[in-house]
Amino acid sequence: MALLLKWNLSGSAAWSVYDGAVWDSEGGAWMGEDYLFYISDEGTAIEKYWQPAILSFSPAQRNMKLRHGGFCQWDFGSVTMAPDFFYANAMWPPPKNSVIEIYYTASTFENATILFAGTAHRATFNRNQAVYDLYGPSYTHEFLIEWEDYNEDTVPMPRMLGAWEHGSAKRLPDRNTAPTYWKAHVSGTCGVNWHCYDDGVNIDANVIENSDGLTFSLKFVPVGEVTISGTGDIATLDDLFVWACNQDDRLPVEYDGSLGASPSPSIQCYVESQVKTIDLMDDIAAWNRHMFYEEGTIINLLDMTASNGSGTLDEYEFMDSSYDLDVPIKAIKAKWKTREATEDTRGKYVKDVDHESSVPSAYAYGDELTVEVYNSDKATIDAKLQIIMDALHDEWPEISMPVGSSIPPPGKQLTVTDNSGPGSVTATIKVREYRIDLNMDRLECVVRGEGTIS
Repeated sequence: MALLLKWNLSGSAAWSVYDGAVWDSEGGAWMGEDYLFYISDEGTAIEKYWQPAILSFSPAQRNMKLRHGGFCQWDFGSVTMAPDFFYANAMWPPPKNSVIEIYYTASTFENATILFAGTAHRATFNRNQAVYDLYGPSYTHEFLIEWEDYNEDTVPMPRMLGAWEHGSAKRLPDRNTAPTYWKAHVSGTCGVNWHCYDDGVNIDANVIENSDGLTFSLKFVPVGEVTISGTGDIATLDDLFVWACNQDDRLPVEYDGSLGASPSPSIQCYVESQVKTIDLMDDIAAWNRHMFYEEGTIINLLDMTASNGSGTLDEYEFMDSSYDLDVPIKAIKAKWKTREATEDTRGKYVKDVDHESSVPSAYAYGDELTVEVYNSDKATIDAKLQIIMDALHDEWPEISMPVGSSIPPPGKQLTVTDNSGPGSVTATIKVREYRIDLNMDRLECVVRGEGTIS
């Protein structure tokens, strides 16, 4: 079993004999003006010789912000390197930054699991070691387009996701004196698939759909607030991930949704405030009891009621176990807004309607949890709150086991038979979070969600 590290060091080729190991062209390969070095925590001959230069890793962790779903991502901490590695390759002092990839394998590099791809930033070094903090990919793409509005300010343009009523249309600079508005990515044709309103009164006949597909103009100046109702071109969780991934100007990763729910959960919301795309994906996936994770350059989406493979363990295959039950959730609450046209003594207008829902548990004690919702009808929201409630009250087993031929991916279901105590325990664990002690070949899986104990 070995940890493998590809280290891309910038600089000219320089080879020397160090501790009896000859550093020659087998130790590095051209990558433009850079060199790619093959390093391990122990001297490892796998396809090529991986030089022993890793002294230690801080424990790597993979977890989600919310226990009921979302982005399951790595936090790798730091790697400590032998300083002689840099000196032997004419890299002294050690470089400030390097691009690296970290793999784990029990056999060949072809069967290796990639654990990390990102940047190593030098934190400190001395005559005994060089410590690098590790930073993974940073997805900085912002979800909303920013355009110039009617006041000549550059501001986020709203986006309609799924079916929505009376989203406020953002006013843009006039076109040929005609009042012009942002279309919010609503799909179809005005009067057929979407509709336009002036203070809640239908004005489809007043709409001119512009050729850019993003805006519309009005033949006459409106008297009040202009709103639109329809369905956005992103209407499901799968639509969101397809739109976001495999786009260099969005998220430069591929997408695999084969383990997502079918049909994909619907979304209904009107996004008006700027948010990072990855954060919106995180929140909407969690709301719909999905998780996603990176595997190399692929983002995998997983319905958390499904399994991403399965395996069995007995007490001879793991080192320790515990069976935790968190403080119960007394109630899950949600607040959201919709909009509707109305008429009263003040006239006709579109008003905000506040909604609130609370789903109690069987516990009279515990915490209250408030969640963000991405649907608009109460029946759907109540049903999803109950699904989250049920998941959060499952057992959460934890086991420590030696790293074997591979690391279980998020969502894999493990069936554990534990006869190490005074009585037998059988547990099922769907991997949600884990920590890897890279220095001891030890893998600890911390499960959040659908665990059972009997």
